[in-house]
Amino acid sequence: MNKTRVAVVGAGVSGCSCALALIEQYPNVDVTVFADRPFTDTTSFGPPGIFALDYQQYNVGASSGVQLISGYILSDNEQLLKEEEENMSDIVFNFQWLKPKDFQLFANPPKYGIFFTTFTTEGRTYVPWLTSRLKERKVKFEQRTIAKLNELGNTFDFVINCAGVDAGKIAGDDDTVVPARGVLLEVAAPGQKHFISLDIGTALIPTTKSFFIGTLKQMGRSDRVVTQQDRDEIWERNLKIMPTLKNAKVMSEWAGLRPVRKEGIRLEMKDNIAANGKRYYIVHNYGHGSNGFTLSWGCAKEVVELIGGQLHHPNSKI
Repeated sequence: MNKTRVAVVGAGVSGCSCALALIEQYPNVDVTVFADRPFTDTTSFGPPGIFALDYQQYNVGASSGVQLISGYILSDNEQLLKEEEENMSDIVFNFQWLKPKDFQLFANPPKYGIFFTTFTTEGRTYVPWLTSRLKERKVKFEQRTIAKLNELGNTFDFVINCAGVDAGKIAGDDDTVVPARGVLLEVAAPGQKHFISLDIGTALIPTTKSFFIGTLKQMGRSDRVVTQQDRDEIWERNLKIMPTLKNAKVMSEWAGLRPVRKEGIRLEMKDNIAANGKRYYIVHNYGHGSNGFTLSWGCAKEVVELIGGQLHHPNSKI
């Protein structure tokens, strides 16, 4: 019997996570990952991410860039932090509300704050680590622009759409995905060990070798050149939280486009008929906005469940 063939469109954190979760669950599936550009030119290359991992990734080691990290989210908006508590207090470690004395740690402290421990990684380390694991499992990578998902239907049984900002366009049925321009500065700050976020939008995140500060969220903008106005705004907001960063050396700059979908994340499977009459399935997994790393593994496992349900269906034609 021929192997089930799966195409993954998008080689960022979402696409590679889907491919790895799938090949680990179904080792005999034939997987090809398509990317329209080099990894260094993708959204996943720039930002660090804070996320939760399941048991099989706890011991991945330094080569993945994954590390345990503790830190703070601060705000004058108590309701915002209550929503964060509801969303994640049961999946992170050591979640707690800050006491009055804890605010002495910060310059210009806000009214409220929470503390917790979780995992962080950086795209430029984590995604290549995912890629290396995929290549070890004979997953193929092809640099090619996919204009429409249906062009893959003649060849593949499943097509997983992780194309980021372009995902709605290549799906052909969704015009609600818009770019949200983000900017980060990578600085040398070896003494900083905790992440700090102010009202979610202002963030300081340490990684294995450096510290990232940001960010901007500019809806509808698609330019990717960092301007002096970007730098000034990021420094102004972050120095209010951490004045000791004032003389930190900037090591690199990043501007990227995060895929925001007006209707929220699209994670669903649709059956289709290819031009040659063959039945195939499209699994959409996009619209994660600035939460691509945070949601990557959980969404990947849901994608695998959708595909698995079809593979095991008694009336499946695959």
